[in-house]
Amino acid sequence: MAGTHAILSPSAAYRWLVCTPSARFEEQLPEEESTYAAEGTLAHELAALLLSARAGVFKGPQKTFNAMLGQITTNPLYSDEMLEHCEAYVAYVLDKGGEVLIEHSYDLTKYIPLSFGTADATNLGKTVIHVTDFKYGAGVRVGATANKQMMCYGLGAYEAAAKKGFKPETVSLSIFQPRVGGPSSWDISVSDLLKWAEEEAKPKATLAIAGAGDFVPGKHCQFCKARTSCKAYYDRFADLKNIKDKRIMTAADVATVLTYGPLVSSWVKKVEEESIGKLQGNEKIPGFKLVAGRGKRSFRNEDDVVDILLGEGYESYQIFDPKLNSLTAIEKLVGPKRFKTLFEDQVVNVPGKAQIAPEDDERPAIGASAADEFDEEDLT
Repeated sequence: MAGTHAILSPSAAYRWLVCTPSARFEEQLPEEESTYAAEGTLAHELAALLLSARAGVFKGPQKTFNAMLGQITTNPLYSDEMLEHCEAYVAYVLDKGGEVLIEHSYDLTKYIPLSFGTADATNLGKTVIHVTDFKYGAGVRVGATANKQMMCYGLGAYEAAAKKGFKPETVSLSIFQPRVGGPSSWDISVSDLLKWAEEEAKPKATLAIAGAGDFVPGKHCQFCKARTSCKAYYDRFADLKNIKDKRIMTAADVATVLTYGPLVSSWVKKVEEESIGKLQGNEKIPGFKLVAGRGKRSFRNEDDVVDILLGEGYESYQIFDPKLNSLTAIEKLVGPKRFKTLFEDQVVNVPGKAQIAPEDDERPAIGASAADEFDEEDLT
């Protein structure tokens, strides 16, 4: 199961428990990984490595540990801040006591079809189980209260404790998110957790694994891979279209814009990004083409620029702030005419990113859409 994702993963439970067909819909789309996700993955690797050493369960000699740590700390995404937060997470977990399970994979099929999930840290006790999830993201604050991902992990931890002969009464669920408000915790009794599993998780999971049920848009759509293709998500903006044509919007109209405006903006941006990818892949979108975005001037070699400016008698404080000033600022410093003489061989034009535009846009098409535009003109 390593390196794979369950169709009904705990991390997406907040979504498929509400919008049951979304899991099968998303299954058809490729995985995406951003720089933020890669940074989070690295932080998790560091946290798990440090926790295993502090808990005394690291398997291998010190040489192996040092090599693994070195591989992490030489990653461009690593920082001293990351190490500080991971150390704090380790202390937080160890403070809970009990038997510590690190990055433990739980089989959840007893409650959720074809489901499994890996909990960052579990502390097994005879009466209380602690499950902690380490979230390194600095964007959206995630709370532990009634958190469905954590409740799924709680079910797995309960089963693991029961196999050891423990009879826990409480499952304490915690999210350690150091860059957004710190840790949060929520306790649920084992009886209530099992009741939730039987009355909500199982029935909804049965629908979800079959791809059945209704598409239900909401806040849970934010990280859904399928939202740009989902008609239900588009339809949720109907309230915006229903604002009546009048000179002054009512307070209710303004509230509607404030509620849905950011969602529309985010959704349109995502649709646009995917559309650019489609056009670059020779897929046609009626009425649109790719054009070159606005480019900018840039220095070819900043070290050479510094040498030239120092040779002209300029002081360091005039050209650094604290790094080399912008091209525009240096042009203003030396004057346009002298700038052209000094840096004629240093200035290059960096093309802008491809942009999507209507077919009647005056800018010429680029890439595959340029060939299409030529063919159309040639046929007239």
